Amino acid sequence: MEAPSTGFLGWVADDGFEENMKHMTSELEEWRKQRLPAKESPETSKYIAGAGTILGWWQSITAGSACMLILPFIPKYILPQTLHVMMDVKEDVELMSSATVMLKYLSNAPYSADLVPGMVDAIGSFAAPSNPWHHRLRIMVVIQVFYYRQLFVLSKHDRKRLFDAVIQLLNDAQLEVREAASSTLSGMVQCSKFDEKNIVLPLLERFKRGVIENPMPKRRPRGALSASGISTPQAMGINPSPPRSGATTPDIDLLRLNQDTQTLIRRHAAVLGLSSIITAFPYEMPEWMPSTLAFLANRASGDRGMIGMSVKKTLGDFKKTHQDTWSMDQKLFNEDELEALEGVFSSNYFA
Repeated sequence: MEAPSTGFLGWVADDGFEENMKHMTSELEEWRKQRLPAKESPETSKYIAGAGTILGWWQSITAGSACMLILPFIPKYILPQTLHVMMDVKEDVELMSSATVMLKYLSNAPYSADLVPGMVDAIGSFAAPSNPWHHRLRIMVVIQVFYYRQLFVLSKHDRKRLFDAVIQLLNDAQLEVREAASSTLSGMVQCSKFDEKNIVLPLLERFKRGVIENPMPKRRPRGALSASGISTPQAMGINPSPPRSGATTPDIDLLRLNQDTQTLIRRHAAVLGLSSIITAFPYEMPEWMPSTLAFLANRASGDRGMIGMSVKKTLGDFKKTHQDTWSMDQKLFNEDELEALEGVFSSNYFA
């Protein structure tokens, strides 16, 4: 093993330490499966007691100079168990709070360049749709800090993989996950302004294409979709599998409703992506900003439900942050772009 950039190798765990870590996490996982709900078992379970003890030990090491000792074990052992604690132990507020702090420690640890790819692999696995949505939501706490902390250590390939993971979360069926992904992407873009040509501009084109390729579906009869205009197939009781041969009319209607729902999710994801890039430049006016704002205003401001609300919130935030400099900023817009913005707010602010 080569010495890191700090100039010294630091502590390295032996095989016995890894075996103990493996045994500890396997026991914890077994206790988690045996754990009864709080209503059925008011007494403190083995899992809660063991998780509190182990989590305290991990925190004490990760927050100190000895953190180099356990960094290689975070992706495989520590990160999965910490996410399980946060999701499962809702009746123990203190334990959940400790797990939240632990996630921040894990993401802010000083990983060496050879450990970063393994951590990116773990993040990508937890961002997969097969995981519980709480896991997908909470892994973004790690992504936000990890990307900023490792910005100058990440290779171009690993940086792209993190962006791809967040964009995948933008297309999540759960609304809370999509909104959190938008906030996370905005922070990542803000850290990546130095590479606007290779990061920001391709993302803009990708999200604009997503809006164009996923037009707003026609309104279905009342009750077919939720009031927000976006529902998941699972929440609607829709089977996403293709129709059987000889499918009845109700089956076909459900399939169409499922297709509309997926189109809405993809359209909302594209709108949130554009919004996240715009909010990453709160007091700046890059040359692509006027056309992007006009694109959102023309293409999606009239959409029903959460999509239209997201567009209007983005344009409203832009209006607030550029209020003091609007006399200069408006000169960067052409007449059509100003008219598009004016139509959203029904006022002469942008005129």
